[in-house]
Amino acid sequence: MNQNNIFFKNWKEIIFLIFIYSIFKIPINSIVFKFANIVHTLQHVYAAQGIFKNLLINTDIANTLMTPSNLGLIFTPGIFYLSSILNGLTNIIIFTHFLNIFFFILFYILIRKVSSVQLSIIFTTGIIFLSFNIKFFGADYVVQPLMAGILLLFFNNREANNIQLIIIGFLCGLIFIFKQNFGIFFLVVIGTAIFFKNLSIGKKFNYF
Repeated sequence: MNQNNIFFKNWKEIIFLIFIYSIFKIPINSIVFKFANIVHTLQHVYAAQGIFKNLLINTDIANTLMTPSNLGLIFTPGIFYLSSILNGLTNIIIFTHFLNIFFFILFYILIRKVSSVQLSIIFTTGIIFLSFNIKFFGADYVVQPLMAGILLLFFNNREANNIQLIIIGFLCGLIFIFKQNFGIFFLVVIGTAIFFKNLSIGKKFNYF
């Protein structure tokens, strides 16, 4: 399938999946019914404000109920930077919706390469209903579209060109910033795959 036309050839299915997501997931994940549902996401916002805008909470009340999850700095650097840029729960929810839409579009196109239209829609619909909880913002929602993009770039052609490899390396670096274990895993897996892929097509390596 031509990479330039890959979205246009699947535009009907993509619109259908976006429609499903818009009906069933956006309303549910955009309304906050309980404070407990957004504690985790608020913690990102408070921590980012404290780190980058010097708004850390008074230490005398740091261990009270006034602070979400007691403001533990347990997240990755990328999440703190992103939370600082988004600067609010509403912006995070909207941003995460766009990330999710981008992810399941890439996921559908990736699955479509090895399965029928019907099966690809079923698998992607399952992802839509089972995987997304917007109020629980975390690194997973950021790295999912990055991982799908890497796989799509890598397996799109029999031999990835240099530009594709540079983009793949950049995306692996972004994954590492947001989720270190996934970043290292993808670097190792993609590096190994590039090595064996070149062996399979008889391409020689220049070590010096």
